[in-house]
Amino acid sequence: MIRQGFGVSLVLGGLTLLLNCSSASAASDTCVNGYVWREAFSGDHVCVTPAVRSQAAADNAAAKSRIEAYGKDTCRNGYVWREAFSGDHACVTPKERDIAKSQNSLASQRKLTYYGPDTCAEGFVWREANSSDHVCVWPGDRDRTRTENAQAASHRQGYGPYGPDTCKQGYVWREAFSGDHACVLPHIRDTDKTENSVANSRKEAYGPDTCRNGFVWREASRSDHVCVTASERTAAASENSAAGSHTLTYYGPDTCAEGFVWREASSSDHVCVTPATRAQALADNQAAKSRILIAGSVNVGHAPPPPSTPTSVPPSGGGAPGRSTASSPPPGGDPSGPAPGSRPPGGAAPPGAPGGPHPPGH
Repeated sequence: MIRQGFGVSLVLGGLTLLLNCSSASAASDTCVNGYVWREAFSGDHVCVTPAVRSQAAADNAAAKSRIEAYGKDTCRNGYVWREAFSGDHACVTPKERDIAKSQNSLASQRKLTYYGPDTCAEGFVWREANSSDHVCVWPGDRDRTRTENAQAASHRQGYGPYGPDTCKQGYVWREAFSGDHACVLPHIRDTDKTENSVANSRKEAYGPDTCRNGFVWREASRSDHVCVTASERTAAASENSAAGSHTLTYYGPDTCAEGFVWREASSSDHVCVTPATRAQALADNQAAKSRILIAGSVNVGHAPPPPSTPTSVPPSGGGAPGRSTASSPPPGGDPSGPAPGSRPPGGAAPPGAPGGPHPPGH
């Protein structure tokens, strides 16, 4: 018996038996020659080539740099956050983001100047029949009202049934507001009465964010009141609709950057690697059993060849008459006679062979 490394070789009857008997017995996950543990994670004893183990170590080292750092709103390659407003993570092209930035810079120019809740819609102005008269009228009517105020005294009679504010014949009180005794022609009083009745419809109903004529709210979000053209608002709505398709699918904090996938060497292995590396990990997992040494296995070898030189015939004549005891037959068999169990040319089959006589009792 000869010890060889981690095994024992036994020579029995011309056969060499190789027994795997390292220490007590070989570990169940010991790799066969040419393979090593992958060690993609603690306890990972899948047997792989050394190159694959090196790749696993490199992937582990690069893992953090391959995780998507922008969370569930991460854009696909070629897209960026629009940032039309704080927290706007709609994924758009860089050009579309630049347009949104330009729109924001022009916002104040596209809004009406705000004068409080009585601000007039664009095209109208306060009438100002007195300092608190905020009825919205056409600019021409305001000019007319200012002229009327300037001429009011000349249209008064100065005495009469209505006191010092009694108007001259043909004039009436304007009554644009309560206590308005400016004397005007009757049709002017009718005009001012009409203006008072439509006053609310001429006020700006959208508050301080009211846009000038030709502009509308962008509404990239419900509270986005940046004033843009109608076509730009339509574009913002289209960007919102397409945002989901421009965003990476989110798998939690371990989501990989685009181009990488989870390695999945185990069910919880979320190291981000290339698709080819994940495919390699799957293949190694499937081949794992075939790369492990089986504890206590017996590998039967061939009988060792006899010496290469002829041995001499014993003096007692123990050699076969007429045959040399050569150390090994040449390839193809011994030419001096038929191999044991073979049928000689033209002869009968040996006992027990197909077609030959059966031994006694058979």
